[in-house]
Amino acid sequence: MIFPVTTIAATLIGVILIAVAIQVVRARRDAGVSLGDGGDEKLLRRMRAQGNLTEYGPIGLILVLAAESHGTLWWVTIIAASCFVLGRAFHAYSLGFTDQHVFTRFWGTVLTLVGLVLLVLVNLVGVAFAFA
Repeated sequence: MIFPVTTIAATLIGVILIAVAIQVVRARRDAGVSLGDGGDEKLLRRMRAQGNLTEYGPIGLILVLAAESHGTLWWVTIIAASCFVLGRAFHAYSLGFTDQHVFTRFWGTVLTLVGLVLLVLVNLVGVAFAFA
């Protein structure tokens, strides 16, 4: 079976992760730090961008796959997955590419949570209908 929404969402999360990882490498080089953050605020922000993405990314993608696999309406899955991916992109941008960009961090958090809530609800409804 093909899961196009999951494939696109995972690919975009992967691209974001690569971009943030490059930022971490650059910040490490600039700070002269090979392990930890060395007390460097910029490096710490970049590391948290990467860490936060790797914390939220897998569960979001699992929820997208679950929604897509039990036949949720494609447009509902796309809206929920788009909120999640856009939220992760905004959040990664604010921590990984700026020194203090509150607007994108706030909306990144909001969109991530909206996407997760939608995906959880879609999956609960999907399971409920499967057993009804």
